[in-house]
Amino acid sequence: MTRHRCCSTAWRVTCDSLFITRRFFATKMPEFMAKVEKTCVGPWLCGSKCSLADASFFVFIKEFFDDVDKSTAAIAACPKISAAVAAFGKIPERVAWQKARPETMF
Repeated sequence: MTRHRCCSTAWRVTCDSLFITRRFFATKMPEFMAKVEKTCVGPWLCGSKCSLADASFFVFIKEFFDDVDKSTAAIAACPKISAAVAAFGKIPERVAWQKARPETMF
């Protein structure tokens, strides 16, 4: 991947940040998620019941990053993680809570 030649220092920092972000979503995150995928033991991440791990992964993949499409693409090769995140997203109580939660900066 080739980096751009930039005119100013501020623009160079922005280009470097974008390069690092693209590399993270394209290589680092999928590699890590593939390792996590090998540890999944049930329909949920940690067995037969929904756990805090499922909630954490849902928030990490669907809410933590500004670019949800890239974070979701990073788990595309991980069917167990993708299924657990999707299943957690469909829990009626979670959906209702998300609609009713107060708007905060976090």
